[in-house]
Order: sequence, then structure tokens, then C-alpha cells
Amino acid sequence: VAAQNCRKRKLENIVELEHDLSNLKDEKEKLLKEKGEHDRSLHKMKKQLTTLYLEVFSMLRDEDVKPYSPTEYSLQQTRDGNVFLVPKS
Repeated sequence: VAAQNCRKRKLENIVELEHDLSNLKDEKEKLLKEKGEHDRSLHKMKKQLTTLYLEVFSMLRDEDVKPYSPTEYSLQQTRDGNVFLVPKS
């Protein structure tokens, strides 16, 4: 009887572990899908930021009314939201 009860508990544990494994696989699939969505969203935002950055640069002019070069200058934002044009090192 004791051996039979032991086998029964063992089988119940196996069934429970299989159920847990199935749930974990489902969760992994869900998380991978979310990661893919976040990666696509991040890529889109980076592209928009680059476009905006270049658009701002195209509007900036020096004292001779020549455009500043994005290869020679960069935009930097302070904590209070102000944006400055600084030469690249």
C-alpha cells in the first residue's frame, strides 16, 4: 500500500510539473512576442528621433546664414529641456 501511494504521488507530481512546464512555455512565447513588439517600437522611435534631429539641424544657421553640419555639431538637451548646439570633439 505504501509503495502504491508513493507511485501515485510521484505520478501526480509529474502531471503537475508537466502542467507547470506548459504554462512556462506559454509565458515564454508571450514574453518573446512582447519583446518583438517593443523592439519594433524602439526602432520606429529611433528612426523618428533621427528624422527630427536632422530636421532641427536643417533649420539652424550660423552668423553667415550657413547651415550647421551634423557631422561637426551635435544637439544636447539639459535637464530643464533647453537644447544647445555644441561642437563635436
